[in-house]
Amino acid sequence: MTKEEFERRIVEMQGTLYRVSATLLRSHFDREDAISETVLKALSRRERLRDDRAMQSWVIRILINECRAVYRRRAREMPSDALPEPECPPDANPDILRALSTLPEPLRLCLTLHYSEGYAINEIARMLRVPAGTVKSRLSRARAALRAELGVQEGEILFGHVGRFCEQKNHAGLLRIFAGVSRRMPNARLVLIGTGELVDSTRALAQELNLSDRVIFAGVRKDMAALYHAMDVFLLPSLFEGLPVVLVEAQAAGLPCFVADTVDPGAAFAGNIHYLPLQNEAAWADSIAAADLTRDPNAQAKAIAAGFDVHTSAGILQKFYLEQTQKYTKEVQP
Repeated sequence: MTKEEFERRIVEMQGTLYRVSATLLRSHFDREDAISETVLKALSRRERLRDDRAMQSWVIRILINECRAVYRRRAREMPSDALPEPECPPDANPDILRALSTLPEPLRLCLTLHYSEGYAINEIARMLRVPAGTVKSRLSRARAALRAELGVQEGEILFGHVGRFCEQKNHAGLLRIFAGVSRRMPNARLVLIGTGELVDSTRALAQELNLSDRVIFAGVRKDMAALYHAMDVFLLPSLFEGLPVVLVEAQAAGLPCFVADTVDPGAAFAGNIHYLPLQNEAAWADSIAAADLTRDPNAQAKAIAAGFDVHTSAGILQKFYLEQTQKYTKEVQP
């Protein structure tokens, strides 16, 4: 790898470096110090990188060491109760950051690297120099903490939906579907993420259906990666959709997905996605009750193999609309 290419890739990693440092350091200034030192050391040690494909993991490992060094230095300078409160990164959600800040450092790191940055368990194990089983254990504990932040108890099954509260997203139908599910599964909960003009009417309908204690209105949450992994099942009963990026994200998180047959199947790449008719809401409860709700551990690999970029939506959109254009061209040709 040339020096110019190396520098370019370092610049592209700035978002990742900031998010990882935010899980380890409270102060924005401390994060900047750690990132600056990381970049300088990475550039000066570039010749030590033996495999260009491992560059990101190698740089993140340097960053973790620098963050720990900064933290130890700060701890010597002032008592822990005088350390500043965590500052929220510009693209993160303060609720999630607060939940993360209460976790031990190893759990925070695994959560960020796996759920936010998309690294596989084996990659994280190499970064942190621990067995893969240890990473899995830490992820499980971190997930339990995030569910607790939402008020979800151990043993409950958390259904999730992400979308603006508007007619298109069909929250009324979603609640009726969930009412049927909850009658079959008394341990079911539903988290609704988003906002919009129909929030109040949706709350009223939840009360009318006696679901108020089962439905969580979580509002707008920017850091969705962690929240997908707090869920157990994803529901998308939209009246219509173009490309539902949330469906791609939910599949990449390994969630079993139950989707209206009005949604274009071009967004499907996992085997645990079920298309169901909106006209028969009872069929949703039947299908969910009979389905295997196990999370797919190979979901991220399947997303990449299918040509979806789990880090950005741009590749997803480009792939989808290219396929739709080709499909339309074939249909209109004489």
